[in-house]
Amino acid sequence: MSAVARSIRDAWRTLARAPGLVVASVLSLAIGIGANLTVFGVLRAIEFPILPYPDGSRLVQVDASNVARGAAGYPMSLADFDDVRRATRTLSTVAASSDVTVTLRGGSEPQRIAGKRVTGDFFTTLGTGAALGRPIGGADEASAVVVLSDRLWHAQFGADPNVVGRTVQVDGQPNTVLGVMPPRFDENTDAWMPLGIPPATAPRDDRQYTVVARLAPNTSLEAARAELAMIAGRLAAEHRETTDGWELSPTPLARLRARESGGGWYQLQAAVGFLLLIAAANVANLLLARAVARRREMAIRTALGATRWQRFRLVMAEGIVLAAIASVPAGVLSVWGIRAVTTLAGLPPSVHVPIDAITAAAGAALVLIVAFLIAVAPAAFAARMHADTALREGGARGASASRGQRRLRTLLLYAEVAAALVLVTGASLMARTLWNRQQRDLGFDPRNALRADIALSEPRYDDVATLRSTVRELTQTVAGHPGVAAIGVSAFPFASRLGTPIELTTPGRSGDVLGPDSPRAIEAVSPGFFQAMATTLRRGRDITADDVSGAPLVAVVNEELARRAWPAGDAVGRTLRIAASDAEGNPVTPTVTIVGIVASMVRSSMHDRVLPHLYVAYDQFPSRNVTLVTRVDGTPERLVGGVKAAVRDVDARLFVENVRTLAAEQADFLRPTRLYAVMLQAFAALALLLAAVGIYASMAYSVAQRTRELAIRLALGADPAVLVRRVLAEGLRIAVVGGALGVLLARAGGRVLRALVYGVETTDPLSFLGASVLLVLVVVLGTWIPARRASTTDPAIALRVD
Repeated sequence: MSAVARSIRDAWRTLARAPGLVVASVLSLAIGIGANLTVFGVLRAIEFPILPYPDGSRLVQVDASNVARGAAGYPMSLADFDDVRRATRTLSTVAASSDVTVTLRGGSEPQRIAGKRVTGDFFTTLGTGAALGRPIGGADEASAVVVLSDRLWHAQFGADPNVVGRTVQVDGQPNTVLGVMPPRFDENTDAWMPLGIPPATAPRDDRQYTVVARLAPNTSLEAARAELAMIAGRLAAEHRETTDGWELSPTPLARLRARESGGGWYQLQAAVGFLLLIAAANVANLLLARAVARRREMAIRTALGATRWQRFRLVMAEGIVLAAIASVPAGVLSVWGIRAVTTLAGLPPSVHVPIDAITAAAGAALVLIVAFLIAVAPAAFAARMHADTALREGGARGASASRGQRRLRTLLLYAEVAAALVLVTGASLMARTLWNRQQRDLGFDPRNALRADIALSEPRYDDVATLRSTVRELTQTVAGHPGVAAIGVSAFPFASRLGTPIELTTPGRSGDVLGPDSPRAIEAVSPGFFQAMATTLRRGRDITADDVSGAPLVAVVNEELARRAWPAGDAVGRTLRIAASDAEGNPVTPTVTIVGIVASMVRSSMHDRVLPHLYVAYDQFPSRNVTLVTRVDGTPERLVGGVKAAVRDVDARLFVENVRTLAAEQADFLRPTRLYAVMLQAFAALALLLAAVGIYASMAYSVAQRTRELAIRLALGADPAVLVRRVLAEGLRIAVVGGALGVLLARAGGRVLRALVYGVETTDPLSFLGASVLLVLVVVLGTWIPARRASTTDPAIALRVD
């Protein structure tokens, strides 16, 4: 250990005499290490989150899937959950929950909150008790009680320790506060209430319940998967109409976010790995150049008794010192980078980027790897050096690199160019993907439009006439604001049957007009909705003010539904029978007449599937939860206050939620693609910068070594332009060979981008050509300056004998 410490001390002293080398090396390595630690931290938070539950690795979510319907990772029905709970042996506890949005009163002010209705085993399954009071248990499933989150407790109740036992209003109904959960427990939820639905009465095709379970002791995930497959097969045989084709499988709770991310962060980690490779190659090249200049020093050390191992250890220690120094700014850069990335990515509060022992260990391992990469070749050359040969060459001015050193430095430049081309090509593909997504025809115009969600949850809206009149008054009040060009509302009038399409039939045809497994959407819209969305009416007419309760039931379909249901004829004038349930779950079978066809709309540019869409008249199919869409002449943000004021004027007890422009909503959907594109472009820019600096430094050193040769050529009458071309030819050779390697790597690596790119092939010639041209320009720029300097060398000065 004392020998190692002495080597590090000697390395520090020798590096102190080369401040330029230290600064250049530290900056390059800090960029590479910092970028890697940034992506590693976010990747850990998303792909391998630390769950705030005891023994969280034993927790799973039970998902339902149906291959025929293209449904994967769906929630379960309450009836299927109950069957699993009764039959399982591999799951020790099983619980179900349903996401709800409720109005809470009784705190500091009325508020709409995100809640969950849960079964009695929910908190037992997660293994977490309340920080104050107690959580919901099996005996509370039919009780009017509520458990608060730590965040809501602080915000609405001032962290009052006497809140337990207090009565609050949840959607107008009195509920007793049972307890308060600890911080970080399900940070996306504000309150938990009992589910209060007997599984025996729940429809088996109503798949909207998230099921979590804990693996039984000494039970593997594979055993649970096999058992759930067996249970699903039995349920499919017993309930063919609702369960045939549906499968059940467990997913570890810690892997849910990873499933949603699509592996994009692994690809970014690979990208910053290439960036680090370029940085390490740069520094290794600098150290190799320095090794040539230090041949006399190493020869003297050898003459004084230094062994090969000691010389090797000294240079390796220099690499460790450089990497260790670089780790300090790299750590600062990674902290800043993580903050910037989490902001740009819009990660939810539940995503915590850990700065812990694992992060520190990963950073230390990365520093050691980098130290080895940058120093092993120079250390090996130092160890093999012969003292008599080095001393005969004279000082540093006369020293020249060996053939092996020149070959290795050239290979490092090839690697830099190849890695940079991979990054530039990936950045080009993602930039074009982002552009293609942004230019996609959505079927509507998101510009100059505002949307807001309004929940009419008060008991007085149980009266349908009051509901209709209030929505009508809302639209009229907002329409009176200056600059409003169009306004409309939309709602989902039928009870959700997630994973089971609402049946659509027509006289004279048997079965569903779209096929039993085809997804579809049914929406209730008011007059003016299509104008507010700027959607084109293709044929027929729109929903009008005459389409009211008591008038003939009408509907408008999108082009996708019309094409698929009536490929050989006109949909206008046809009738459709809807077999569904109303908002209260009661079966309804209305028959509507199609009066118009509108352009097919997609939810966002990230939604590639175009759904058949049926639009019914809101006044004929009213619903409590509506979305108000307003198109304005000018900037829509200026109307936000007007919409909120209009809602207060109509009913001060109503809440306006999620007020946002359609353009901002589209930007949110595009956020992951934009994040990947921006980060890859940043990495590509850094790669180009590092490659340019590395090529410049290497070529400048090469020219400096050949100063006497070039001076002799000039003295003998050589054309300076010829010398410039010869040096540029060396740079072009590096660009061509390195570029060819980069193309091969980029084509092979492009396969991993297939899930991310859109509207462009991963082998797109334009992207490869653009990246190659850009790399050639960078190499030429990095080569031209040393070449130009060589051509202007004064032979008299260069040939002067010291």
